[in-house]
Amino acid sequence: MRALSTLLLMTISFFQAQGQSAADLAGTWNGKLNFPGQSLRLVIHLNEQEDGSWTGTLDSPDQQATGIVADEVRVNGDSLAFRIQRLRASFQGLYQDGKIEGTFEQAGMKLPLSLAREAIEGPRRPQTPAAPFPYQSEEVRFRSMDTLGLAGTLTIPAGEGPFPAVILITGSGPQDRDETIAGHKPFWVIADYLTRQGIAVLRYDERGVGKSDGDFSSATSYDFSVDAEAAMDFLLARPDIDKAKIGYLGHSEGGMVAPMIAARRPEVGFLVLMAGPGVPGKEVLTSQEAEVLRQMGMPASTLDHWREARESVYTILAETTTESEFIQKLTSEASDILRPLSTSDKMALGVNEKNLAEKFAPLASPWFRYFTLYDPAPTLQEVRCPVLAINGGKDVQVLPELNLSAISSALEEGGNEQVQVVLLPGLNHLFQPAETGMPQEYGLIETTLDPAFLQAIGEWLSGI
Repeated sequence: MRALSTLLLMTISFFQAQGQSAADLAGTWNGKLNFPGQSLRLVIHLNEQEDGSWTGTLDSPDQQATGIVADEVRVNGDSLAFRIQRLRASFQGLYQDGKIEGTFEQAGMKLPLSLAREAIEGPRRPQTPAAPFPYQSEEVRFRSMDTLGLAGTLTIPAGEGPFPAVILITGSGPQDRDETIAGHKPFWVIADYLTRQGIAVLRYDERGVGKSDGDFSSATSYDFSVDAEAAMDFLLARPDIDKAKIGYLGHSEGGMVAPMIAARRPEVGFLVLMAGPGVPGKEVLTSQEAEVLRQMGMPASTLDHWREARESVYTILAETTTESEFIQKLTSEASDILRPLSTSDKMALGVNEKNLAEKFAPLASPWFRYFTLYDPAPTLQEVRCPVLAINGGKDVQVLPELNLSAISSALEEGGNEQVQVVLLPGLNHLFQPAETGMPQEYGLIETTLDPAFLQAIGEWLSGI
């Protein structure tokens, strides 16, 4: 799903000291916050302006966040401090011997933080495949809608074909062929694992990403299904691929896209729905946000009131057709929409009558409008091929019980008896072993894909 707010990705204020000399403090500083069982790298860039004022930016490499602009930078003696307003976080430290030693504090938790000039090596990614490979890897290009060129990688097992094949469909947001996130390359890991088991795998850059043509920003989930269908047509034309055994593995939004193709193309041999949605997009978004806020300590009553308000927003989205009409109606009806919320509710959520329209404006974009209003159930009811629906028990983005049961029910209602549902305890939305499942953990976990997940899809595919 679309990226959630995570640690240190909010508005930041730096308060800094005039110390030693400007040259001592200007430039890049590197540090690492160590949490129980994990760590988070921080990179601070400080610059002195001609008028003597200071500017700064913050990077959080493990969360793929760069260039977060500081609101204020100050210098005073040999001390350094910064504050993160919206996260109630602060840092106090002293500059000496080329380092800044201090304490980072957030919500009552205090952690030591040492800033130095030397860059800090990022988390290991031990599962990222490395040569030599016991299979062929071919750079390919195919066309969608006759005009759109899509680039990808086809890995082909050793030996004689034709081989069964899996087409990988990425999750939401601009994704490359490896579905790269926080240094992890889960689709490369899947491709390597399955190809070693005798299955060809095609993974490709989404339209407008990497080496693929097109405009990602104007596309919807349906458009992505057209692209993925073109990938199947490309494989159907190859003599080294078994035409009767071509299927899809879709992650997150990809798990919603894959059934669209299977419902209209009987050639699809199987589906693996990897944390795929089974309920309407608006319910995915609402339940996702509620679970994240719950883990952050939001009261259940506030979440109930906010859910009611969000339903009013979705109703307006369905009733309007343009972005301007949607924004205008949200603005004029803001008071009614927020009526279920108390003053304290609104303060806790950071929402009010003035910023409501701004908060929900993205829903009017082509992708969000389509995703929010789309119900996958009718499409799932038309799927006839074997299906594996698999989720991690700590997934906070596509809640496992809610979505797995909905997928299973829709397939059963459509008469599909070739369905297996698997819930893997302790794994997050990316199928990593996780403590909380929250998105800020993704980049902090060395494991790209838990072996239990890889084994589950490998065994299921070999069984069909």
